[in-house]
Amino acid sequence: MAYSEYTLTNQEKLSFFVRKWTPESAPKGMIVLLHGLSDHGGRFAYVAEKFVSDGYIFVAPDLRGNGKSGGKRGHFDSPAQVMSDISFLLGESRKTHPDIQVILYSQSMGGNLAINFALRFPEEIDFAISSSPWLRLTKQPSALLQKVASILAKLYPSLLLSNGLKSEDLCHDQAICKAYDNDPLIHWKVSVSTFTIINSIGEWVIANASSLKTPMLLLHSEADPITSFKASLEFAENANTQLTFIPYKTLFHELHNEPEKEEVCGKMVEWLGLNVPKGRTSEKIKTQVPNSRSQDPKAVPGSSLK
Repeated sequence: MAYSEYTLTNQEKLSFFVRKWTPESAPKGMIVLLHGLSDHGGRFAYVAEKFVSDGYIFVAPDLRGNGKSGGKRGHFDSPAQVMSDISFLLGESRKTHPDIQVILYSQSMGGNLAINFALRFPEEIDFAISSSPWLRLTKQPSALLQKVASILAKLYPSLLLSNGLKSEDLCHDQAICKAYDNDPLIHWKVSVSTFTIINSIGEWVIANASSLKTPMLLLHSEADPITSFKASLEFAENANTQLTFIPYKTLFHELHNEPEKEEVCGKMVEWLGLNVPKGRTSEKIKTQVPNSRSQDPKAVPGSSLK
């Protein structure tokens, strides 16, 4: 297994820090990570090792405003902007292996983004795995607070607030919780713009689940204290046969960091083994989509949702 770190710079001169794990043998496919709120790719080394040991390249970029990447902490300007970021990262990642299958693997906020991307731009990926997606929060803010947030998002979109996350809600492994508390790359912030974006596009994917064209694995636990299991269940019930849903009972938010993580990762690897064609290249588009999309919110279906 080889490990490398590098930086990618997009057309607006924003830098993205990327970690990459590569198997020694010819890869079966390439997995690109979309991490959660206030998170970074360095916290997914265990998952990377599991996927790489089964023959997959694992690419873990820090998203805009997170980790070692550029941008204001915890802030996205628009759905179009973050969709364009994902397209850019996928396009750059494909350059080294343009003909292999591409899988979006995602956690929490990244889970929402991955599902959105799969629904909006199915030609750009082959498979998707979404773990504990933030479609809704387990404890939804009151209607009044959501209304205030929507007003602030128009007046002061980059206003930063505490994200309210508690490390003890992530998983049952206290060592991981302590490491999270002491991680200098965890910023504990979310802008009112990011909050309203994730809320609105989360509702959009629930309503549009039946249009799913990309084979997708969804994992979530009923005991998740952060993101809503019921919202994932509603998405699964609305979806078509492209979706495989694996529910858990007692695990917390970060399934990949629970004491049962070997079993969880094993399920993901097993699903890929059953679905990723062996010895066949993808027929989907393998070219980078122009970043001009980030300048045109109307180009992203559902971006104007209130």
